[in-house]
Amino acid sequence: MSALNTYREFPFCQTDEVVTTVISPSFFPIAMNKIKLFKWGYRVKKWKVDFSIDYQVKVAPYTGDTATAHVEGVLIITATQTDEREMVCSVGGYTFTGYVAVTGSWSDTLGRSGTDFSAAIALDILDDLNATAYGIAGNHHYLRKSDDSYLPSINLTIFLDSSDAFWENPGTIGNGNAFFPLDTISGTMDGEALPMFLNSSNDAIAFSGTIAVTPYEFWPYNPDDGGGNIWDSASGAQLRDPLL
Repeated sequence: MSALNTYREFPFCQTDEVVTTVISPSFFPIAMNKIKLFKWGYRVKKWKVDFSIDYQVKVAPYTGDTATAHVEGVLIITATQTDEREMVCSVGGYTFTGYVAVTGSWSDTLGRSGTDFSAAIALDILDDLNATAYGIAGNHHYLRKSDDSYLPSINLTIFLDSSDAFWENPGTIGNGNAFFPLDTISGTMDGEALPMFLNSSNDAIAFSGTIAVTPYEFWPYNPDDGGGNIWDSASGAQLRDPLL
């Protein structure tokens, strides 16, 4: 005789760690209800990242001279799963990764200038990430909050490339393992505020701009019963009741 040992919202094992507040920087920076948690985990197929960033860095070797740059771009990041059936087998979480080359402009106080920057963007959602910011040991896909909301793991990282031998490293922007708050960069994810931080670079002087992550395409969930898709792939709107 078989027995049901546990009920899981997602296919991976999850401990019931409960927190009382939301902490940033961390890999768990947003609290949401279960409906939105399921949307992120099971319904979004592609995410769109719009970013526009201005930054100032030191010129190497640093003698007081600086360079200023502007980069912007749009990146569509696709889930690693190939169809909806794989969503229930994603024991490692839902990982979205991508790379985009953007063209910007820069100039420095020595009279030099140039173009062509690159920015690599990585996005992990509901992946197995550490919760040390909360004093919780081990890695987790999400945390539970005492008010019955959920904190999914999020790791959004933007790697800025100086693209020029004259520049020092401008650093890495992200929401997780970081040190210096970037209050001058407005970050959002699906309408939720996503605080951004600089990872440690002493060569970067100033940052400003916006980073917006929004759902771009949804899984349609067509059960091949002759009734068509359950969800609209572009808007995510429900097209029909799968039980009728």
